Amino acid sequence: MAQFQPGTIIPLIISEKDKMKVGLDLKGQVSQMDLQALMNEQMVKQGVSPELMEIAKTGEQAYAKIMDVTPMGEAGPNKIKLQFTLTITKSNGETFNVTTQKDVFSSQLSKLQQGSIVEVIYSPQDPSKLVIKTQVSESDVQQAFGSSR
Repeated sequence: MAQFQPGTIIPLIISEKDKMKVGLDLKGQVSQMDLQALMNEQMVKQGVSPELMEIAKTGEQAYAKIMDVTPMGEAGPNKIKLQFTLTITKSNGETFNVTTQKDVFSSQLSKLQQGSIVEVIYSPQDPSKLVIKTQVSESDVQQAFGSSR
């Protein structure tokens, strides 16, 4: 019973024939891929543009060094708007600079500090449109779902 507390994410089995039939997957674990899919779905519900979600799926992957981070204010429950200045290194070794604003969960702040190296996915047509990849934790998903209630 300890694992069935309010806000806990649990693995479920849903019938493909009747979506109203749901069961508990006692052997299952919520995978990182499942957590990311839940987070992506919730991010769209919370206003992340379909364009950014498409960039996350189809854009160019690269690494970026965070050169500067400037807080811009709150962006909702447990979220903060930050302005980032990034130096992005493409897979061919070329670099370019981008300044962009992102709403991030407070729990992600420690991973997004000046001097940190992060993975990004950017649009080749407009490199200023990018997604910063951070590994999603169960608490991030809980915050995302909790903030939409």
